[in-house]
Amino acid sequence: MALFECGEYDLYFKIDDDDIYMDSYVKSVIESYLDTGWDYSAQPSHGLLRGKYYDGALLESLCLDPTPEEIEGNVLLYMPSSLVMNRKALDIILNLSDEDLYHPFEDIVWRNALHASKLNYYCRPNSKNYIYHVHGSNISTKHWL
Repeated sequence: MALFECGEYDLYFKIDDDDIYMDSYVKSVIESYLDTGWDYSAQPSHGLLRGKYYDGALLESLCLDPTPEEIEGNVLLYMPSSLVMNRKALDIILNLSDEDLYHPFEDIVWRNALHASKLNYYCRPNSKNYIYHVHGSNISTKHWL
């Protein structure tokens, strides 16, 4: 994140280029933000695309390999590729030190830093506009195929 200029915007979306976001996704996130005023937010995936097969079961919370400390500390678990944050939450991420980057996956580092910040988290309701995609190149979930 520190490699590019983030500018001054109201919201910052973590978009995973291999997941599916419907054309209503951004609009629903903005409406949620305006209605509730959260600092960071995520939502369930409306099913799971496993290669070419779709499983429509709702993924309420997908957390890839939560650590024992996260489980013990009741860290909020959410779909990483549906994370959206305001500038206050982004600043938490941007101000992480090299020592804070203790895990190879940014998802784990980010969710722990945001949880520790005590900023306002909101789980957006499923609006059927985001689908998690598992494929052979996924490092953490390719065994789901």
